[in-house]
Amino acid sequence: MWFITSIVARENTTERPVLMADCQRTFGYYKDESEAHEAIAENRCNMQECLYNYLVLENIDEGIHPEVISEEWFRWEDKWVPCEKPSEFLGIVNWGLG
Repeated sequence: MWFITSIVARENTTERPVLMADCQRTFGYYKDESEAHEAIAENRCNMQECLYNYLVLENIDEGIHPEVISEEWFRWEDKWVPCEKPSEFLGIVNWGLG
């Protein structure tokens, strides 16, 4: 399944400038990868909501404690554009299911 999760990330300037994930929302999932990419390209149902600045598309296996098979990251720039995973989020996976 292809899970689409938007993330609010801001810079934490109180201690040191690092990106912090303030909140996240999984909007849903698709069985078909191309349908998930179309939803992102269209910003279907406004997944940005004037709030979220990152989006992750995760291919998550089924089961208990499922494995994240792959992930793709996007940044909001008047539309969702592909980007590298923010370095502060390296090692964090399974945004879609927690």
